[in-house]
This record gives sequence, structure tokens and C-alpha cells, in this order.
Amino acid sequence: MNTNQSPLYRQKLFIIFNQAMSKAKKAEIENKDKLIMRLKSAFGILQHKEYYVAEKAQYEPTKWSCGCPDYVYRLRHLRKWEGACKHMIAEILKERIQLLTFKQLDFFNICN
Repeated sequence: MNTNQSPLYRQKLFIIFNQAMSKAKKAEIENKDKLIMRLKSAFGILQHKEYYVAEKAQYEPTKWSCGCPDYVYRLRHLRKWEGACKHMIAEILKERIQLLTFKQLDFFNICN
């Protein structure tokens, strides 16, 4: 894991990843296993910043498109997956990490 990532970033990454995995496992979609595989890959590239920066420069992914072969050839009949690639999913996870906020709870006033 990249040592330059803050502990808070890593915490948020794990929270967002676990939420996404839970939704993916409950989803009623065909080829759910392919989505789960791409989620795990997106999680992996977000853990290793140097790897993701290099691929981001090469493929220029957004939430809506990517230049990687997985996305470019997504409509081929034999691929059996028309969804987002791991780079696009990583972009979505990054956005969700930025939106995640923590709320400090006041445990002393709970009993009152």
C-alpha cells in the first residue's frame, strides 16, 4: 500500500469499497461475478497510487468512459460484460470517498 496515503483516506476507501461490495453482492444482475471482480480491481488500483496514476494518464478514465481495452471492447459478444471497467469504477469510488463525511457522536448525552 502507498505510504503517502493518509490513514483517513484508507479508512474511507475501505468503507466505500465495503458498501459497494455489499450492493454488488445483493444486486439482481447478470454476470454479478464480473462486477465484483472489477470492484476488487478498482480497490486494488486505488490502494497503489503510483499504479493508478500511470494508468489514469494512459487511459484518461472518467465515470462515463475510459480508453482501456476492457471498456473499448465492452460491446463484443464474447465479453459478456457491458458495464464499467475497473478504471471507471475507481473514479466512482474516488468521488464517493470525497463525499463521505464522519459525524462525531456525543456519547455523554446519549444517556440523558
